[in-house]
Amino acid sequence: MQYRSVAVFALPLFLATLLVACGGDDDDANDADATSTSPANAAATSSDGGGAAGGAADDLEEIDVCALLTQAEVEAAIGQTAGPGAPEESFAEFGLGGGACRFEADDITPVVTVSVLAWSNEEDADASFSFGEDQYPPVEGIGDRAYRSQPIDEISVLVGRYELSVGLYFVSEDDDEEFEMSRQLAELVISRLP
Repeated sequence: MQYRSVAVFALPLFLATLLVACGGDDDDANDADATSTSPANAAATSSDGGGAAGGAADDLEEIDVCALLTQAEVEAAIGQTAGPGAPEESFAEFGLGGGACRFEADDITPVVTVSVLAWSNEEDADASFSFGEDQYPPVEGIGDRAYRSQPIDEISVLVGRYELSVGLYFVSEDDDEEFEMSRQLAELVISRLP
């Protein structure tokens, strides 16, 4: 459960640090409910957030990340039961657009998490992505740039103004195998980004 704890707390801590560094104020950010349920209908919506922190859109772009992958696709990639996608968090409280989804059958099974950060422009996405890029080995042939972010996640990818991460926990004891599974899922997500 050690990796799961790291993953659950690492992203919010990073985002909070980023928010403080950018001098943003998240008091005006509102959560928006996304109701799309299939990859074909994975549309982004906006909430009138205003005052978003360094680079986040004035209208926070909420993305129904759970609609970017089906349970069947996740299970096919990992070769195990994953459970239905459940929204994990919105980044609106950090002044950012995007969202996250968790695929888990129950508390003792493998877990797959997918998160997407939506920046207002490519320059801010690039600056944010570069923060972790220097710490991990690069991955070629996916997105604009990518790196292998184990053990926090498996893969992190920059695509235009979007940053996405896929994490697998308790799926395999083989890090290389988990990485290939996460890359397959990341490629599906990329093909469905708004």
